[in-house]
Amino acid sequence: MSIEEKIKMAAKLYEARDGAKAILGEQYAARMLPYQMAIKEIMEGKQCDAIQAAIALCKGLRPLEVLYTIAAAVELVEPSEPT
Repeated sequence: MSIEEKIKMAAKLYEARDGAKAILGEQYAARMLPYQMAIKEIMEGKQCDAIQAAIALCKGLRPLEVLYTIAAAVELVEPSEPT
């Protein structure tokens, strides 16, 4: 994967997080916790990073759940600054 492709993918991941924040508002942090816990469990079991674990978790989920899962993975990699 080229540097440009990596940058574009990172931008899309951050867009997913921004979208989840917009949808959930003040509930965002609390709603991310169960997704983060599930991602961490997969990370430990498969010895993989947060994004790989999120992708594995997304299989079979509904679109909104996929969005939240990706947002939770981004939070694990680079937590949001407190508002």
